[in-house]
Amino acid sequence: MNVPIVTHTLSAQGVRNVVEAGVDQLIHSRWYDVDPTKGLDYDADTVKKMADQGQWVDPTIGHYLLGQEAKSRGENGPMDPHWAVSFKVVPHEGHVETLMKMHDAGVRFTTGLDMGMAYGTHDRSAANAWAFVDYLEWDNWKAVHASTAGTAEALQLSDQVGSLKSGLQADIAVFDGDPAQNIRDMDRASTVLQAGKILKLQDEVLV
Repeated sequence: MNVPIVTHTLSAQGVRNVVEAGVDQLIHSRWYDVDPTKGLDYDADTVKKMADQGQWVDPTIGHYLLGQEAKSRGENGPMDPHWAVSFKVVPHEGHVETLMKMHDAGVRFTTGLDMGMAYGTHDRSAANAWAFVDYLEWDNWKAVHASTAGTAEALQLSDQVGSLKSGLQADIAVFDGDPAQNIRDMDRASTVLQAGKILKLQDEVLV
């Protein structure tokens, strides 16, 4: 059975290890140096190999976006830096820069939120698309595609879901507003169908 392999990678050496191993998808794909007092250790050669091998990256920057918005509301927000990651604070702009380099090198991004972590609740998954627009300067349609057909392809499910095509499951969302104009309208699904079954109709939850 062809099961995609996904790994969490925060250190540069971890990224190198899983790229060499040929895993299908990297979650986070940060580049923290092996020395916790230093910053990032970006490796362009590893990124080229990642792109050549067709390995996907889930940047999880939507989680960061939600945490920062929580802080702006007066909540504690996430630790900075997190105790498990690095002694040295790496500015968010540094991570954005490496993601842009990876994207320019041909690495494709999928969407994930580190769901279950603080602020990464299941009902806020649209924040991934917001983050692509806000931080990586993508246009709205590109962010919508990453959240639908792109992620389905990354999970090897594009023959079942991810697009509105004959023969695929009828997973459909209708929004109040237009995500093509305002990406945050993706957080305003008023009607939802899953495999053709209506789960939510005009803001009324039916299940």
